[in-house]
Amino acid sequence: MATPPARTLYRIDPKNWIVEQKFSTAANRPHGMGWEGKYLWLTDSNLNAFFKHDPATGEIVEKIQLADSDPLPHGMTIWNGVMWYCDDVGVICRLKL
Repeated sequence: MATPPARTLYRIDPKNWIVEQKFSTAANRPHGMGWEGKYLWLTDSNLNAFFKHDPATGEIVEKIQLADSDPLPHGMTIWNGVMWYCDDVGVICRLKL
């Protein structure tokens, strides 16, 4: 899970809710995440961008920067090689990875 106030992404054991790992997010407004193979993508609404993390280290290995005219990402998931995201007014977008 990601929390905007803490600017942190957490991996939590679902059985006992103990934090197993954590690392900092790129900015202060994470708004969605999805898995692409072993990598975890996390979006940030303030930066209007998507960040691909190595979950073992937290390192950002790739970034997709949206244009200022693109919808701001507020939710995101990945399915069958496509990143789906939505904004806060009902627009749904997709990006082929």
